[in-house]
Amino acid sequence: MLPLAFLLLGTGMQVNPQEIEGALHIMNQTKVEFTIPHKDDDGDDKWPSFIGAQVQNPNPIQDAKVDVGGYRLQFHILQGNSPTIVFETGSGADSSTWRDIVPAVARRTGARIITYDRAGLGQSEVNPDPGPYSITQEVEALEQGLKQLQVNGHLILVAHSYGGFLATLFVARNTS
Repeated sequence: MLPLAFLLLGTGMQVNPQEIEGALHIMNQTKVEFTIPHKDDDGDDKWPSFIGAQVQNPNPIQDAKVDVGGYRLQFHILQGNSPTIVFETGSGADSSTWRDIVPAVARRTGARIITYDRAGLGQSEVNPDPGPYSITQEVEALEQGLKQLQVNGHLILVAHSYGGFLATLFVARNTS
């Protein structure tokens, strides 16, 4: 489906933009490049080459309710360039978790950024399926939402805590 990059963040609830920007990993079908910031000889932060100079992103965030099969998820899209960065929250959290981080990442990368609320969280609808919870069902909803939003090309997943399980499954299901 999409060449993917994948980032897992720790389980602490406080995440800052430098941690996210510094830990972005780029994944092509069979190859992972680790992109970790480091200090240069003068002690200044040196960022990976794909994280360029600060980019101003004047685009407003667009909200979209997307039908993912009988219920709708709330997506927030900040338009930008490829790759698209999708932020996945931890357990019980909604997309507001990322409100302070998204502008900094957008300025640093110029990328299109998507945050969203999983079913039953934030502004998304509850999944009407009365069956038992399924992590696969959550990932399928994200896949369907991204398809409806016509997200294609390179994709970077940024996941926090429980969202790392969802991101791992997403990557496993979308290797080509």
